[in-house]
This record gives sequence, structure tokens and C-alpha cells, in this order.
Amino acid sequence: MAASELAHALRVQRSDLLSRLISAVLGTQPADDNHELAFEFCLHHTGVHGYLDTNPREADMHLDECGPHNVGRPAHHSAM
Repeated sequence: MAASELAHALRVQRSDLLSRLISAVLGTQPADDNHELAFEFCLHHTGVHGYLDTNPREADMHLDECGPHNVGRPAHHSAM
């Protein structure tokens, strides 16, 4: 599968999943105006906001800095 075909397949899959999610949360159908507004909003923001893979060491470091409310979390003791 060429890169452009893969990108198209991912866009179609994302659109389908977003539409189904909106229908489940809002109780709307794709023909409804509110569904279309919510779909366009979600589609735009999933395209704009992308997140890279999380670095586990960096995530643990930030969580450790949060303080005592992380008591239930296992301690992370690694040399940096």
C-alpha cells in the first residue's frame, strides 16, 4: 500500500470512528446539524493536536514532582 493510500485509509477510519463516537455520546445521526458541527470540530482538533510517543522516564519524573498524592504509584528509582 502506498503512503498516500495509507493516509487516505487512516483518514477514512478516523472519520468513521469520530462519527460513531459522536453518535454514541450525543445521540445524534450523521444527517443532524449538531452531529455535523461536532464532527467538524473533532476532525479539526484531531488533525491539529497530535501527540508523540510518551517517554516513560520523563513521565515518571513529572509524576514524581507532583508530590504526595501519588502515594499509590510505585516509586521509580533510576539514575538519570
